[in-house]
Amino acid sequence: MKDALLTQLFANSPVPALVCKRDSAKWNNEAFDHLTKPEKRALAHWACSEQGRCTLIEGRVFTRVQVEAYSLISAAPSTDLELTRTLTETLLEKLKQGSDPFYALPEILSRHLGWREAKGVKLSTDNTLVRVGDYREGEYQAPKTLSLDSDPAARLYTGNIETCLIHEDETDQDSWFALRVDSSAGNPLGHFWLGKPNEGSSPLVNSLQLVQHCIQLSTAWLSHAETAEQPRTLPGDTLTGLATREALDRLLQQCEHQYREHNQDFLLAMIDIDGLSAVNQSKGQRAGDDVLHQFADHLRHICRASDRLFRFGGDEFVILFHHDDLSPPLHERLERINARMSKTLGQPFHSSYGTAALSQARGSGDELLLLADSQLRKAKSSN
Repeated sequence: MKDALLTQLFANSPVPALVCKRDSAKWNNEAFDHLTKPEKRALAHWACSEQGRCTLIEGRVFTRVQVEAYSLISAAPSTDLELTRTLTETLLEKLKQGSDPFYALPEILSRHLGWREAKGVKLSTDNTLVRVGDYREGEYQAPKTLSLDSDPAARLYTGNIETCLIHEDETDQDSWFALRVDSSAGNPLGHFWLGKPNEGSSPLVNSLQLVQHCIQLSTAWLSHAETAEQPRTLPGDTLTGLATREALDRLLQQCEHQYREHNQDFLLAMIDIDGLSAVNQSKGQRAGDDVLHQFADHLRHICRASDRLFRFGGDEFVILFHHDDLSPPLHERLERINARMSKTLGQPFHSSYGTAALSQARGSGDELLLLADSQLRKAKSSN
């Protein structure tokens, strides 16, 4: 194929295109000229490096088509709009519930894109990496802290230049890619990693675009929530990925305002795992952490989109509901969780709970917590 043919095909295309022969650029269209200087430099460097079929530059995916000595580099077209909408709706529901995107997003991406493994990894202040969400073969693994050098995506944090890493395997069985997540100030917060595509999974180019879309949605959501001073997702609990006590306290302040100004009532359920200390003593801390992780995951699945779930501390969890005439069937839902956990663990499992309404606490969030805790202690003493 001659370079003249390529130039004719892409001369008037709105998609940026670049033609290279071996290690030098030969031609580009007008749309390429409209790219920023950093984009042009990065794209030309990648084009001449002959590394990989696609890359991510300044949030845009570019692909490579190799024909003899010529390489055609062009921006990838928009991906599946229906799948984009599904991912957006699913992720927004989780964000509204106060979920940490580093925990929630791996399962969403794995299920909808068809990759067998997905990880949400946070960069800690001591330059270690915490795998907050580690979703493999249909279930979450326990969180894990790693040194920066031991992670295959460590280059994302070296020199702050690369924001995307792609490892392509000839059989695709060991292919993976990682995208860095930056704050609004440009500081690295962590990354998402997807690996081992299933047969029929979303192609690499599409997956890159969709993960980038979800990252942009998550950071925009959190940034807006912070600016608006709404209850926002603070750093999540590293074991379960749930929002923490600090996030609950902020939300209760908003609930107090809603109660005073609009007479909006709220119901708080405090839930406790019975006998977790015995598991820690007999089977070790790791086994106890696994129980907490599994229980938190089950709680997520009984929550509606409007419910807010938190890890209160230790083996206690809190769910906050909008209170109306139709109370949530919490007892039945927890009994189902107890049965599932008993089956999974191969031994009896039980959790207790106590509830209280904000109206009972005279609009005080602190008193609401005390009332729910009192009801929880009564329930535990009667077991």
